[in-house]
Amino acid sequence: MYNCVFYKYFLISRFYRSKYWDIEQRRWNFGKQNENDTILSRRNVASMNAKLSSLETRLSTNEKLTSELKDSVTFISEQYDSVLKTCKQTKSSHNTMKTDIERTQSVNEELKRSVQELSSLNKSLREDLIDLKCRSMRDNLIFSHIPEQFQSSNGRRFEDTEEVLSSFLRQHLQISDVKFDRVHRIAPTQRSRRDTPRPIVAKFTLFKEREVVRCAAFKLKGTNFGISEQFPEEILVEDVRRGLYPIMRNLRRDGRRVHLVRDKLYVDGVQYQAEDARRQTKRTQPQEQLSTHL
Repeated sequence: MYNCVFYKYFLISRFYRSKYWDIEQRRWNFGKQNENDTILSRRNVASMNAKLSSLETRLSTNEKLTSELKDSVTFISEQYDSVLKTCKQTKSSHNTMKTDIERTQSVNEELKRSVQELSSLNKSLREDLIDLKCRSMRDNLIFSHIPEQFQSSNGRRFEDTEEVLSSFLRQHLQISDVKFDRVHRIAPTQRSRRDTPRPIVAKFTLFKEREVVRCAAFKLKGTNFGISEQFPEEILVEDVRRGLYPIMRNLRRDGRRVHLVRDKLYVDGVQYQAEDARRQTKRTQPQEQLSTHL
């Protein structure tokens, strides 16, 4: 009986001892697990703190960038507003300038038309003036290379130009009793020599007598004397006529009917053109300067 009780006590003791060790093992395992969990938690917390620090740094950087971006957007917006305002002002100025240019073009067109009208009127008036001068000189002839013959009276030196001219006509052209309205000498041109006698301009009373003298100019051929018609200096007719004289001579040699009126040459009733003059000049040999009318 004693052994049986002892055996029961042994079994009970062993059972509680195993339970105790089992509880202790569980407690140790739980503590070990808690320690591992604590270490892992600390590691997780440290990692989370690092991540949070990084996030805070990035957030601060983003806030700074956002602030700078905001400032840039504000600056760009202000610049855009300024450019837009400038564009509006430029557009307004452009429209104003366009209007002014159109107005100026319109005024220029009117001025151009006015200038053309004035130019046409001036040309017409100039032609009328030249025509009047030509008509006023219609009765005039110019006599060149007639020596000057001075007289003295009461200490005054003078020349009776009309008597000198009348004597010249009687001596060289066998023409007398010609009536003049005026006879005087004119200043020599720049091309004439200083020792050359001044030309004589004579205004005839009758145009018929003037034509008789002009047509008798051929008698002066071979002398230094010359007779020519007088024309206005504005149109430089004499220069043009000098160029037409050789052509007129050649055409007359060819049997053509030639008539020279002022600065225009008429051949068989048709005005001689510049192209015809150039062709005729190529065939004409150089000739001495004409001093008499044919």
